[in-house]
Amino acid sequence: MMASLQLLFIFAIFYVANGNDVVTRLELLEKQLEEVLKREVHTLRENEKQDKALHDMKTVVQELEATVARQQSHIVELQATVNQQADIIAALESERVHTELSEAFQDITQVKDKPEPDVTSGGKKARSGIVSRRQPPEMLVAFTAVKTATQSGIGIKQNIIFENVILNQGNGFHSQHGVFIAPQAGIYLFTASLLHEAQSFAMHAAIVHNGIMVAKFHGYNEWEQFSQTVIISVNVGEEVYVRNIAVNNEIIHGDSYSTFSGFLLWQL
Repeated sequence: MMASLQLLFIFAIFYVANGNDVVTRLELLEKQLEEVLKREVHTLRENEKQDKALHDMKTVVQELEATVARQQSHIVELQATVNQQADIIAALESERVHTELSEAFQDITQVKDKPEPDVTSGGKKARSGIVSRRQPPEMLVAFTAVKTATQSGIGIKQNIIFENVILNQGNGFHSQHGVFIAPQAGIYLFTASLLHEAQSFAMHAAIVHNGIMVAKFHGYNEWEQFSQTVIISVNVGEEVYVRNIAVNNEIIHGDSYSTFSGFLLWQL
């Protein structure tokens, strides 16, 4: 009996000890689970913050892209406005030059001797001259030609062609070759305006008189309008034209943006 009681006591102690161990393990598991849950919550919050930051960044990027698109559209509009203003300025400048030259032509005078009543002073006769206007030329010569077709692949020493002849008084301009052949010797004014299309190289052209360059054009490797005006002496049968002088495969834009004009100021 005593032995049985001792065994029972030992079993009870063992049971209590094992029970306490299970409780301890459960408590440890609970703590570990709690820590895991805390880490999960923290991770979720961090992920939410990162998602929000990423969403904000995407929103900023979209706004920046929209701003860039608006700026590009605005740049295109400004470029179109600049081109229009350049065309207007070129037209006004050409009109101003023509007006000033026309007025100058009307004001050109020459001195002619004319007898005056005798004025005796120390035994000498005094004479004076009078001023009269120069008469307009007997043969009227003037032309204006406009480029309607874009001319590409223009080689060195190749003429620029101006297809649409608006005025050809005196029949000196030959549109098929872009050449003016003087029907009358005299002092002439010539002016040309060219629109160069964008290319990888600059544009160089010239107003040429009988094979000799009189005035050069220069245009950058982008869309650009440029012009030249000269007054020169031309004999009968001599040629004046606009020519490419530097680089092959040049492009001159048509659509009435490029012109070539000239007229006789006075005969020689």
